[in-house]
Amino acid sequence: MPGVLTQSEFSTGLIIRGGNTDQNLILLDGITVYNPSHLGGVFSNFIVDAVKDAELIKGGYNAEYGGRLSAVLNVTSREGNRNKFDAKMNISILSAQATFEGPIPNGAWLVSGRRTYFDKVLEQTSLDVPPYYFYDLQGHVFTDLSAKDRLSFSFYKGLDDFSYDDIGIDTYWGNETFSLAYRKIFNDLLVGNFLLASSRFFTFFNLGGESGLVQDNTIQDFTGSANLTYFQNEKMTWKFGGQVKELGFNYDNTFADSALFTIKKAPIESAAYTKLKWIPNKRLVIEPGFRMNMYTAHSDTYFPDFRLGLKYLLTEDRYINFAVGNYHQFIMTIQDDYNPVLLDFWMAIDESVDPGKSKQIVLGYEEYFGEIYKVQVEGYYKDLKNMLTFVETRASTDEVMSDEKLTDMFDIADGYAYGLEVFAQKMYGKINGWIAYTYSISRKSIDDYEYFTNWDRRQAFTVIGNYNFNKKWEFNWQWSYQSGQAFTPILGYYLENLDYTFDSSHSNFSTIPGSRNTGRYPSYHRLDLGAVRHFKFKKFDMDLYI
Repeated sequence: MPGVLTQSEFSTGLIIRGGNTDQNLILLDGITVYNPSHLGGVFSNFIVDAVKDAELIKGGYNAEYGGRLSAVLNVTSREGNRNKFDAKMNISILSAQATFEGPIPNGAWLVSGRRTYFDKVLEQTSLDVPPYYFYDLQGHVFTDLSAKDRLSFSFYKGLDDFSYDDIGIDTYWGNETFSLAYRKIFNDLLVGNFLLASSRFFTFFNLGGESGLVQDNTIQDFTGSANLTYFQNEKMTWKFGGQVKELGFNYDNTFADSALFTIKKAPIESAAYTKLKWIPNKRLVIEPGFRMNMYTAHSDTYFPDFRLGLKYLLTEDRYINFAVGNYHQFIMTIQDDYNPVLLDFWMAIDESVDPGKSKQIVLGYEEYFGEIYKVQVEGYYKDLKNMLTFVETRASTDEVMSDEKLTDMFDIADGYAYGLEVFAQKMYGKINGWIAYTYSISRKSIDDYEYFTNWDRRQAFTVIGNYNFNKKWEFNWQWSYQSGQAFTPILGYYLENLDYTFDSSHSNFSTIPGSRNTGRYPSYHRLDLGAVRHFKFKKFDMDLYI
């Protein structure tokens, strides 16, 4: 999609409209998933066979959502087969995946899992390649207690493991989520959705063994929420509700068995919201909303958000979209302008730092040509404030930091992003696909010094296609081009003698960085081609693909 890029060739973390990956709210059945991305850039964040729907709101999202500055990815699990047991398996040279589903009384269940195994393959070769693997396990079960009551349970567990003894790296990260949801249809006008959930994200990074650098970061999130929808009449629909998050953060950093700093925080983040969908006439849809955020670890406590969305139909096939709003974020990852960030380490703000803030404005035009073609043009502007960035004299790999307050460790950066997106799609037919182009700018500033962000990509162009040759053969292709990302160049090195002697065994080279992100990597493009052969048997289907 236009305006959506992955963090790098080796990651599925999403950069959406000039925002960092941590500025996206990712929900799986209503519960926050902090970082579901995998290395390699090949695999999706979630198991596709276990997903019913994935809604991506790239900007200007309504008051129902909050806690992030940029975008929302709302994923809904597939419910499973209510009529019979079914199974699906997928095996490739990189991974294996299986999905099982079947009925229960008045409901259904589904469990899906996958694991990569090139770490096992590498063990049988002489290749000097770092072993890496990940696995995901995802499931959903529901039962209808009555025609008006549904109870459902969802879970997700994912783990990435990367170890390379030759250079002394041992690292892993992952997510665990559990949610219990209850849907109640009170009457024809009022529907309620209630949720109790737990989400845990953890990151461990070790460089140099037990006496080396160790970073350990954990987030524990307990959430309760209630959302009600009231259908007042054909022209007015209200949605209102709230949530409470009890958060626990732990960030330990040690070097040579000595604690450099330990940060532990247990804030409570909560919110209440209301939004209205009003259709005053056949051409106009108005969606105002208000959200009040509350955060206990900051002296101000209350942070209001105002949202407005408009949709105007020029004809049945052409319409204009407009959205404007302000947003707050209380937990965020630490941005490092001097070193490539391998892992996400999350922080909760304290009283020394204001929460992240953004203001967004989006204007778009969309037109359908019959039921086959679609064209969309959209522009956006985003103003960003209070992003945590390592100070210029430090980096995320430094060995000594203060742990008194966040302003001792980080610079506070502001920024902005703007862009134009063009999207054309052929939705149906023997040949289908889409073309997308994005022009965007993403900048930050610290103490009146302005520079490009790590995730700035000036130009991006993508062509995706699918050709259904016949019932047996299917061909697909994807060509992507994007401008190179910005980086901070290294001007030179100096010898740092830690014990002030001339013994080189106790010395190491340190870098002399240039100005922030004044370098630019070359432009990048890639072409992927694929073919699928479909087989049908009496009791099962099989696909072979390359």
